[in-house]
Amino acid sequence: MKKFFGVILKIIAILILVAIALFVCNKIMKVLDRNRAEKNAISYVEKKYGFTPEVLSSKKDYDVHVNADIFISYSKTPTGNYQVKMQHDGKDFTVYIPYKKASDEGTDDYQSDEIASAIQAEVSSCFDGKVMAIHNYQDSRMGFRYIEAGYFDGSDTEKFYRENASYYVYTVGCDLKSLDLKGILKKFHASSIYVFDCVSEEAFNDFYGQNPFDILQPEMDGISIDAFRPYLDECAIQKADEEKEYLKPNMREYGDFLYDTVFGGNVEFTPIEGIDLQNWRGNKADSTASGYSVKSAEKTFIFVPRIKLNGVEKQIYLLYSYTDKNGETKYSYGHDVSINDYYRMFSIYDSELKDFEFTIVREK
Repeated sequence: MKKFFGVILKIIAILILVAIALFVCNKIMKVLDRNRAEKNAISYVEKKYGFTPEVLSSKKDYDVHVNADIFISYSKTPTGNYQVKMQHDGKDFTVYIPYKKASDEGTDDYQSDEIASAIQAEVSSCFDGKVMAIHNYQDSRMGFRYIEAGYFDGSDTEKFYRENASYYVYTVGCDLKSLDLKGILKKFHASSIYVFDCVSEEAFNDFYGQNPFDILQPEMDGISIDAFRPYLDECAIQKADEEKEYLKPNMREYGDFLYDTVFGGNVEFTPIEGIDLQNWRGNKADSTASGYSVKSAEKTFIFVPRIKLNGVEKQIYLLYSYTDKNGETKYSYGHDVSINDYYRMFSIYDSELKDFEFTIVREK
């Protein structure tokens, strides 16, 4: 029995030693692969660009696959390359290079920003007026990079046009109504283009400074576009196989606020006094207030410049009332739905609403 247990212990010891040896060999192979990949990457960059970069880090490269049959899951497959993060003159970039043997053939994204700028310049040339900024959603927000084996000399940008790209263009003094946006989509193989023509360069600076590109899929009747009406002279959206959507704000000023309607129709204001605020259930403001009687046949937007609020950042409400088709008076709230830094915005709409009264109150 002792002899039997002795044999078992020897076998276990041998298995442990084999496992340790395999673990050590695997570690050694990983180090050798990494060193070879980094040397290959340096040789590749020296051959292609003529400078010697600094290696920051490296890891194996994988293709990631998304499976969404029932539940979303991810799987990855080795590409046979290493990703080598590198730097030169303060610029970070990535080289994708084989690691199983010595090689100076690979791909990289060192010129990605240069390629993106060249494409943006070509898109910019399609617009009159002054193009202030251009973004490609895939590049700017999804972090896509242009990865290329050959050297980009500034020509042949067409090979880099992304299928289904979405462009956001900011202009001043551009005629969007007659612009052939569908032709621009076709030329650049894009799926959509959003053009915001600002009323002035100052308006552009205020608009763009609020990072409006975070509005990923704006719609003409959506609150996101409407909130920026004070800055826009025109706005146009073109998607593949759809008609161009066009918006021409008609911003007007009355008293301490600006206003517009969804289709730019006429609005009549008449100042009134003594609005009984107790008619609005839950209102905690003063008992009466001054306001306006309004005639408008369309959805109406009221913009209150924040500077007019004397720095008050508490919640404010727009209280409005109207008479429905049965002759009953309805009392409703227009909540502050601002998403920009300079205006508080309220929208007022009801299918029965043609004439209404409103006042703006602050939270106590």
